[in-house]
Amino acid sequence: MRPMRRVAALVLLAACGPAPSAPLSAAPTGSVQGPEKAVQVPLAASATVLPNADREPVVGERLDLAGARRYLVRRVNADRAKFQLPPVLLDDGPATIAAQRHAEDLCRHGFLGHWGSDGSVPEQRYSEAGGSDMILENALGVVDEKSRKLQEKVAISAAELAHSESLFFDELPPHDGHRKNILTATHTHVGIGIAVTEAPGELGAPCIVQEFIDRAGTFAPLPAVLVAGAGIDLDGTIASPLIVGGFGLAFLPAPLPLPIAEANRRRSYTVPAPTVQFWPKGFRTPLPVVLEAVAGGTRATLHVPAAMIPHGEAPKQPGLLEISAWARAANEETYRRISLRTIPFRP
Repeated sequence: MRPMRRVAALVLLAACGPAPSAPLSAAPTGSVQGPEKAVQVPLAASATVLPNADREPVVGERLDLAGARRYLVRRVNADRAKFQLPPVLLDDGPATIAAQRHAEDLCRHGFLGHWGSDGSVPEQRYSEAGGSDMILENALGVVDEKSRKLQEKVAISAAELAHSESLFFDELPPHDGHRKNILTATHTHVGIGIAVTEAPGELGAPCIVQEFIDRAGTFAPLPAVLVAGAGIDLDGTIASPLIVGGFGLAFLPAPLPLPIAEANRRRSYTVPAPTVQFWPKGFRTPLPVVLEAVAGGTRATLHVPAAMIPHGEAPKQPGLLEISAWARAANEETYRRISLRTIPFRP
């Protein structure tokens, strides 16, 4: 019985990093599953809740959810400052909504990965929360596939949060996808999701999701649903001094609920490459993106007819249409995604 108690006191946590387009071993823009780490963080004896984290918490104070998010952003920015990178701001809108949704899913079901138990993927969750920027996700969670109840009102120590951030940031190459995500210079904002089980200290650290976003423009809303046979209008204003690339489209099969063991097995997720890309005049493109200089940047517009919209193996297969916008800075050689959204595609 004694060995059983010891195992129960030390729950295995693992970290899972972002995967924009390819495995890390193949390209700088990819990710590889982070190493699994056993962690145990002592909890403060006091249950006094600090309602915010605008000052450094002292021993015995615990943070509520809003305060914990602000404190974790401060830790992220302290890590970025070590490399002279600008701070990111807390996005308490779509990015945090998506992050909290996924953190609770991971913690409630005891798995880790970028796939949700409902089959959702990061850009889908962000889009469903109302987001329109490019997003890259860090995730920390348990991997024992046990169901748990969550705290309704989070009260968490700064030590637990700092330790969680260190699990991301202290990675070593080549398994350092989370660290690279934190240190990506183009990130401007971050959403924070934090989930804690009802049993204090059960996991040793909270389940945490960081949704880093690059806010590089504004984009007109997409239709709530795209019906087969309909075209789509794309419209976005990309902030100066970025050089506009254009738009990309890809089809994703409709998400289906996953058994927890399968969600836990998948771990990493690669953003699909566009099936078709549209560029401005001067590029080889199926249709030219129209560019217009406007205050603060460049407006890009395009109407994609139904015949050019990618679909599944069957033309009327339900799924998701993924829409990306591309741009680059003057000192960058290649274009990168600055917006990544999904909408349902239905027959």
